[in-house]
Amino acid sequence: KSILNEYPDVMSVEHVAEALNVCRPCVYNLIKDSEILARRIGKVYRIPKQSVITFICGDEKKGA
Repeated sequence: KSILNEYPDVMSVEHVAEALNVCRPCVYNLIKDSEILARRIGKVYRIPKQSVITFICGDEKKGA
């Protein structure tokens, strides 16, 4: 079973904030710090769902 399967493959900042249960400015900080990959299209960011999954699972791979 895949995590975040109720979200689209390309997520908005609002989707990511909801999925991670954080505020929108926190998502923008994650993007700015390159923790989550995003592409700016016009005035909005679009985030691949796989980038969010990698972020969530990333600490497990580092052994933290």
